Amino acid sequence: MLRTRLILGPLMILAIIGLGWLDLKLPDWTAGGPELPVGVVAAVVVAALTYLVAMEIAALARAKGVELPSSLAVVCGWCGLGAWLISMWGTGGSIAPAAGLGLVAFVVALAFATRAQESDGAFAATGAALVAFVYPGLTIGHLLGIRVELGIGALVWVIITAKACDIGAYFSGRAIGRTPLMKWLSPGKTVEGLIGGVLLAAAVGEAGRAIMSSYGVLELTPGFGAMMGVVLGLTGHFGDLLASTLKRDAGLKHSGRTLPGFGGWIDVMDSLLTAVPAAYWLFRIT
Repeated sequence: MLRTRLILGPLMILAIIGLGWLDLKLPDWTAGGPELPVGVVAAVVVAALTYLVAMEIAALARAKGVELPSSLAVVCGWCGLGAWLISMWGTGGSIAPAAGLGLVAFVVALAFATRAQESDGAFAATGAALVAFVYPGLTIGHLLGIRVELGIGALVWVIITAKACDIGAYFSGRAIGRTPLMKWLSPGKTVEGLIGGVLLAAAVGEAGRAIMSSYGVLELTPGFGAMMGVVLGLTGHFGDLLASTLKRDAGLKHSGRTLPGFGGWIDVMDSLLTAVPAAYWLFRIT
């Protein structure tokens, strides 16, 4: 498993950098044609990730005995993501799309749950559908918020910094981990692993800040990158535990088997689904 992770992990990082470069260069290649919205490549990638995570949310719900078709979970996930798209490209940041599409997701899910003119299970099925609306729909939409408002450089920096905590926690936990962090929920996680992960994220975050500042990509004060790394490390670890809660409740160790060595897409995205929203709001308030 470790060997597979060491191969697939760097490939995924290279894919992130490559897609970021494509997102940045696409407007130049299409100059003279139809004007594309800022971040259109990022939007396509995020829509695909929303689809993949929503499919696994549906599988987790069914493993728990809750009837949630994959198609309904995907629709609800895209409704959450659609709220971001409309807010950024159509209404100038209004909250109305999120409220309206949230209501649509709720009504559609409730209508499906009671389609047989029975109320049994309606509460659980509707709740599971709304989980897909928020997680990944609204949470993953923060990736687009950072891309549109701060640029692709900031987005790639945030992703790499957040995943640095995962890497640091994994290796420091294996090397010196002794104290269980939350044994009842995730026996493999340790306090030492968390500390190691946060320290690596802080170092990577500050290094990324210095590089971006030197190239004029994003002007940030010294120390902001380290602070960002600490915030992303802690919130990303919370996201990991949140996903563990859903998987444990469903009686599953992994959310899927799509990615060798990692499990499913939730197993890879779990830290980002909470860390990226934290990064977005940290940018907003500082």
